Amino acid sequence: MRINRGILAGLFVLAGAIICLPVPALASEKIWGALIVATNEETPTPIPARLDPFSQRLSSVFGYSHFRLLGESTREVDSDVEGWLILGDDFLARSIVVPTEKGAYQLGLEIYFHKKKIADTVVKLGKGSPLFVRGPLYGRGQLILVLMVL
Repeated sequence: MRINRGILAGLFVLAGAIICLPVPALASEKIWGALIVATNEETPTPIPARLDPFSQRLSSVFGYSHFRLLGESTREVDSDVEGWLILGDDFLARSIVVPTEKGAYQLGLEIYFHKKKIADTVVKLGKGSPLFVRGPLYGRGQLILVLMVL
């Protein structure tokens, strides 16, 4: 069987062009963290819009009527790369993200208050499923850390 060299060369050029086509970048997932102070107020103010999807769960799990957002931050999910979540003027969270399965991540987390480490833990996060962490008492309330993959 004889193959026409012109056709064969054309096929290689076409295959090379297809292989070299730019591949659209996938949207990178992000880790979102928020630090909340929860209190019981006689006349609570409305919950911040960003926390509204969690208001019922926060109230039922933690038993508080008022939630104030101290700070929130997002970071790209970069495997094995250290990143920071700025959670307000006084709080920082250093994190290292390791993918464990499709849409799930293991997050090594260190929480700092005034540059002093106050907590060190490892958590597993799934996309769209928030994790609530009860923190220490703060002022007249309780700190709550919310983490989620966006």
